[in-house]
Amino acid sequence: MGKRVIRILLFMILLSGVIFQYALVPNGVAGRSDAGPRSGNGINETGNHPIVIITADKLDSLELLQSGLPSVQQLLAEGACGLMNIRSSAGYGDSASGYLTLGTGTRSKMPGESGRTFEIGRPLPGGNSDSYLYWSLGKTVQTLEKTNLLVPEIGWIKNQAFAESRQVDPGRLGAIFHANGWRTCLIGNLDTFNTRNRPGGLVLMDRQGIIDEGNIGDSINQDDFGFPYRYRFSVDRTINELRGSLTGAKLLIGVEFGDFYRLNLFRDEMTPTQYLKLKETCWQNFDRFLAELFKLRRVNPFVLVVVSPSVSKESLANKNLLTPVMIYGSTYQPGLLTSGTTKWPGLVANIDLLPTLLQIANIQTKYRLIGRVATVNHMADYREKLRALNLRLIANNKSQRPILDWFMGLTIFCWITGLLLFCLGYFKKNRWQNRKILKIAQWLITFVAVIPLTLIVLPLFPAWFWQVGSFLFLTAVLSILFIQVKDVNTRILILSGLIWGVLILDQILGWRLIRFSPLGYSAMAGSRYYGLGNEFMGVFLAAALIFGHLVNEKQKFRWLPPFILGLSIFVLSWPQLGAKFGGILSGTAGFSYYLIRFYKVNFRDKKLWFFLLAGVLGLAAIGWWDSLRPPEVQTHIGRFIRLFFVRDFQQVGEIIFRKLAMNLRLTVVSPWIRIILATLSLGVIIRLVTKEKLGRAGDEALWKSILITGIAAYLVNDAGVLAFATCLVYGFSFMLLKMDFTRFAS
Repeated sequence: MGKRVIRILLFMILLSGVIFQYALVPNGVAGRSDAGPRSGNGINETGNHPIVIITADKLDSLELLQSGLPSVQQLLAEGACGLMNIRSSAGYGDSASGYLTLGTGTRSKMPGESGRTFEIGRPLPGGNSDSYLYWSLGKTVQTLEKTNLLVPEIGWIKNQAFAESRQVDPGRLGAIFHANGWRTCLIGNLDTFNTRNRPGGLVLMDRQGIIDEGNIGDSINQDDFGFPYRYRFSVDRTINELRGSLTGAKLLIGVEFGDFYRLNLFRDEMTPTQYLKLKETCWQNFDRFLAELFKLRRVNPFVLVVVSPSVSKESLANKNLLTPVMIYGSTYQPGLLTSGTTKWPGLVANIDLLPTLLQIANIQTKYRLIGRVATVNHMADYREKLRALNLRLIANNKSQRPILDWFMGLTIFCWITGLLLFCLGYFKKNRWQNRKILKIAQWLITFVAVIPLTLIVLPLFPAWFWQVGSFLFLTAVLSILFIQVKDVNTRILILSGLIWGVLILDQILGWRLIRFSPLGYSAMAGSRYYGLGNEFMGVFLAAALIFGHLVNEKQKFRWLPPFILGLSIFVLSWPQLGAKFGGILSGTAGFSYYLIRFYKVNFRDKKLWFFLLAGVLGLAAIGWWDSLRPPEVQTHIGRFIRLFFVRDFQQVGEIIFRKLAMNLRLTVVSPWIRIILATLSLGVIIRLVTKEKLGRAGDEALWKSILITGIAAYLVNDAGVLAFATCLVYGFSFMLLKMDFTRFAS
């Protein structure tokens, strides 16, 4: 029966490889990526042409992609489009923080609920806008012009930025453009009848809170008492304002399309029928505005960027936490936007907008930018692929948390129940005749060990299959298959080889599975977009150790364990595969201990130190090479090592401090800490009750290596508690299966 199962599993590996290559869309689709100047969209621009940024806050990505409106269709058909992660330090629905993040190029938090921009001399309680600016900065600002717009709360914003753990530089975008001779202009607002809300200033302002010119008053809107808060976006007035503003070459214009925002603000106070009716009106108005922009562009050439800084209440409820972003201009031909931040066709991050605008404007800057320049991946049917990607990510976001909760709960339940059944033989060692109890215990622990394999192959199935019930069904089927292999070593050898091999194959083929796995990183959370995240890294390291250990036990090929472990480190360290710095350090620690014990190395042997030094130099060389590559393709390792070359030790310290702080916080609040505590508690109970050690003579070094790997992963990763927990899920399950409880069942 064991040979039959092995054949089935080998067939599954081959089938998975075929599906990886051809079935998953749209990421990983071959296509040419570029952002070089090209002639297109009917206009031939240079870097000195104006840039117009339309911020349509609360615009839903799926509604846009499914729209049949003619101008929207033209925008999608002739421009580069994508989905944008809009994570900020505050939240996905926080408009002001979303706008501020676009302007600073890093995740920012805006104090208060709105960003207020005013005309110079605008009366405010106790003074006016420029006196507020003077009080806020504590110094006289540059000579103000009558056309200037001001963000008087710049001091408050700077204080909030100083309090954040990340480097935030409010006004960076405006400051860089001003330094290169560009003027900034803001048109429109998100006002209601009782609130002045102009967060567009947070994108365009310089470090003194100044925008050069614009029209943000009531006159730019259209009165409409049938629309929430009385105001409507006026297409005609905005186009007239743009026509008058597009008089210079180096001009950056921000236009607020406020209808979606105002409708969203009033969403809970209207019936669904009325909401849908007004939503359709908003879309028609937006489409008409685009049509007028296309006409204006033929007379006054400019690059058009359309972006939504935050998501609506409806999108939040539907778990759609990505917003649309489109670039219409000669430098961006039709296709899917991507960037070095995501390496994912169709997906960019909000922190990528600033470097992308600088690229469009042909501006070089000495400032260190977190984001990367967005490029275009040209492919057939890219709009349908983008829509499919959006639906797939929504389905993943909806199922991820419930599946992970079941994963953690089932792990602890099966460990405890299986251990109780195992120990039943200890307390009834002369009377236990029912061998089925032992088999049930074995199946429960095997069930836990199989879960990581389930989670990596689950994306092979259609999105509708990504449910808790399907997850349980698939795990049960796989565990029943594996339990047919009677020998525990053979069973876990096959399972470890599958997990290890599929994860490596997935890295080579472009992360086609891990991106949609419930245990993978979330595109909407935006902490990582490629390579091995902390979630699967822990499983990968434990599986590599166990696989190498068992291969040697079966075949006595003493060269295989170092080959398997060395290949694992290579996959973790090679930049093209998405280098994982914390994974390299933790894997090196655990693997080195195992190999030293495996070969019974004498620490006085000079060869040991020679090989260790060679390994360290090899990893350092990879990091050095990565640091020399262009910024848009560098990994975290290359950027980190480059900080040493430029002697930016302050930034190095901030990175280390941020990782330590996040680790401490997650240790307290993360549900994954329960896995670690359960492992510790059950290990102590096993030792006290049965007097047995986890890991017999042949497995002791393996178990200690798993612990060293997990502890190192916990210490050197900013979400190390997660990596430690997933390492233990697999490693501790194997140790429970290997414990010799059967001798108590005689």
